[in-house]
Amino acid sequence: MRFDIPIPLILLTMLLGYLVYGYEGILFMLALLILLSITLIPSIIPFIGAYFTYIINLRIIELLLETTGLELTWIVSLFFWMFIILGIINTIVVTGMLIVIIFLILTDR
Repeated sequence: MRFDIPIPLILLTMLLGYLVYGYEGILFMLALLILLSITLIPSIIPFIGAYFTYIINLRIIELLLETTGLELTWIVSLFFWMFIILGIINTIVVTGMLIVIIFLILTDR
C-alpha cells in the first residue's frame, strides 16, 4: 500500500495553517495531514475499521493540540471529518469485497 500526498494538497494545507494559526500552524497542519493520512490504514479492517480510525484520529488531534498549545478551529475539525469519511468509505469497500469473496467461496461448493 502506498500513501502519496499530492504536493498541491500539502501546500494548501500549510497555507491554511498559516492563515488560521500563523507561523506555528504551518508545521502543525503539515503534521496533522501526515498523521491523519497514516491513520487511514486501520480503516481497511472489515466492519470495524472506521471505528479504529475515529478513535486514533481523536487521540492524534488531542495530542497535537496539547503539544503545540493551539486551539481547536474549523480547519482541524474539517480535516478530522474528512479523514473519518474517507475511513468509512474504505471500510465499506473492504467489507463489501469480503462479503463478495465469502459469498463466492460458499456458493462454489
